[in-house]
Amino acid sequence: MNTIVFVAPFLMPTTREMIRALARVPQTRVVAVLQTGTEAEAGVPVVLCPAVLDQEHLSRTLDAVIRRIGRPTRLIGILESLQEHLAYQRERLGLPGMRSGVVANFRDKDRMKSVLREAGVPVAASIRVSARTSAAEIAQTVGFPLILKPLDGAGAVATKRIQTMLDLQEALKTMGRPLIAETFLSGAEHSFEVFVRDGQPVFGSPTRYLPSALEVADNPHLQWVVHLPRNEDAFQEPYQVIKRAVVALGMQSGLAHVEWFRMPDGRVCIGEIAARPPGAHFMELHGYAYATNWFDAWANLVVRDVFIGPWERRWSVAGVYLRGAGNGRVVAVDGLDRAQATMGVHVVKAQLPKVGQPRKSGYEGEGFVVIRHRDDEVVRRAALSLIQTVRVRYA
Repeated sequence: MNTIVFVAPFLMPTTREMIRALARVPQTRVVAVLQTGTEAEAGVPVVLCPAVLDQEHLSRTLDAVIRRIGRPTRLIGILESLQEHLAYQRERLGLPGMRSGVVANFRDKDRMKSVLREAGVPVAASIRVSARTSAAEIAQTVGFPLILKPLDGAGAVATKRIQTMLDLQEALKTMGRPLIAETFLSGAEHSFEVFVRDGQPVFGSPTRYLPSALEVADNPHLQWVVHLPRNEDAFQEPYQVIKRAVVALGMQSGLAHVEWFRMPDGRVCIGEIAARPPGAHFMELHGYAYATNWFDAWANLVVRDVFIGPWERRWSVAGVYLRGAGNGRVVAVDGLDRAQATMGVHVVKAQLPKVGQPRKSGYEGEGFVVIRHRDDEVVRRAALSLIQTVRVRYA
């Protein structure tokens, strides 16, 4: 019998799906350690912890869990900011899984870049920004435009694009140190989700962002598309680079989320890599593309070290994230009738914004639509048409 302790602050929708998937693994029981939540909401026994991101609180809570149920088989969590805490607890309790050194390779973006460069993996020029690092030194090392973000930043969160020396000087006054500054990559942005077993990538699945995640984060009115083309021929060479990167960082078993760029000259350049499953409904999108359940695939890998793939990509799929300009609450969603008439036949899921719903701060927006068809161009055109047709209004 496998005993899994799953740690999370709150029961977000993806968190619930992960817990359910873990509980479906044969001969497995799951206990959730949460800050808030009930057994009825989680579907498994819940132990409350005052603050899962506080190492002392987490230690006391896990010790109490062990006194009740015995030593768990695995300690698991998917939140990026939890990874260091979980690594420490695994080491303290003698449990298998990622250790602190490997977690640091993923969480410290400057260290990540150094490891990847040593492995011959192409990455942007970068510099670690301490309290003593000057704007002139940054500009000389990476040039303009550049990206400035926290060392442990995830995706485009708290990331600033800097165009001029004046912009850089002003940003350094307001952003806490340490930071990482890196050359802005102007290519087409993609992701690769990579299943890793015993230190080796066993399956990879690519996406294309339209537009880039940073553009969407910088422009709150932009609506976002993530396309999973059925034809994967163009991704074979990038996958070789990405596999080398994941191996270099030392991940053993799990699902890695890799953000990468196809540069204008055709080169592949790695942006950053997270040692966790992707967010933003990506697990659902990959499930639709392969006609399988990716939550179950992840759960079987992290619990039993069994990969239930590989799969053939049967469908071209796009996820469309709906939001608009402004603040407040949703007062209307325009263009839905027109969108339904022109592309509704291709929609397999629609989670539409609701009147009265507060505007979310992230780039996922208030609505989410999944488009699916055999033909890549049909899906791409439908998705781009959807973000031009549907408009969310706030007041």
